[in-house]
Amino acid sequence: MGFPAMVSDHVSRAMAGTGSEGPARPTAGTARSDPPSTTGVTDERHVVVFGDPVAQARIVTHFNVAFESLGIAALAIPRSTRRVDAEQAIHVFSDPLVVAACSAEPMELSGQLPADSVDPDALLAGAISALRRDGASPRGVRASLFDGVGFVRHLGQCGFEPAGARVLLTGYPLEAASIAVTLASHGVASIEIDHWDIAATEALSRRLMARYPVRCSPPALTQHDYDLVVFHADRLAAMDRLSRSQFRPGLWLADTSLSSHSGPLLRRAESAGARTFAGASFLKSQISLYLEFFLPALPVRADSAV
Repeated sequence: MGFPAMVSDHVSRAMAGTGSEGPARPTAGTARSDPPSTTGVTDERHVVVFGDPVAQARIVTHFNVAFESLGIAALAIPRSTRRVDAEQAIHVFSDPLVVAACSAEPMELSGQLPADSVDPDALLAGAISALRRDGASPRGVRASLFDGVGFVRHLGQCGFEPAGARVLLTGYPLEAASIAVTLASHGVASIEIDHWDIAATEALSRRLMARYPVRCSPPALTQHDYDLVVFHADRLAAMDRLSRSQFRPGLWLADTSLSSHSGPLLRRAESAGARTFAGASFLKSQISLYLEFFLPALPVRADSAV
């Protein structure tokens, strides 16, 4: 089994034991990680998880269960905050025990991180979701973005084919940007982005069309036969344009909030034969990606399976 597959397998088993949405309780757990190092490390390191308390508790729990399962000497710890940007997040590394950090929602990229410390898709989206210590990077920190990658990976595992798809994205700007970048890189035909920051939307559209053969625009005024509609349960006002007649077999509808339940919109779409997803279903792919990214900075115990 390859290393990413091993991580995914351990995450799957860990999440099966805690429930798909994860219990809202901290799990006492040590973690261990790091592909190259297999020495007997005793000092535990910390992974900071930013976010609102509910989403944060789920992610912290899944991390700690996976750390324990993989044999990684680390502990995920919560840092409650509704929004955090990269400039704020980077300060947690002043604590020598902190080796990585992530957020339940994308963080706005700032000038604190040089371009050569940030992965290309994160630069394109203008956002990051994870950081780790990296001695080879100028600031000693490496940053990346996984919200869109985890989202599209999960949809692909469920049978969605992005190539040629017509997409409507609504919700929070950075979240939409993350998903738009990954969808564009997977060959969707068009992306309509609907959120309140028009200037940011236009700038993102220009960047995407300069790199990928994708058509980006604000939502069409007339009805559109979308193949994929992505929304956030907290931003349902933007979904008014979707009439009942647009919920049909062949449509994929995804809520990117970390809810584990189908809200009224998803239930209405399901009754019309659409394929629907609540946000918690994407967590496994997300957690696996974070772990793969963090591993070079995490201490592995001598008896680790990784």
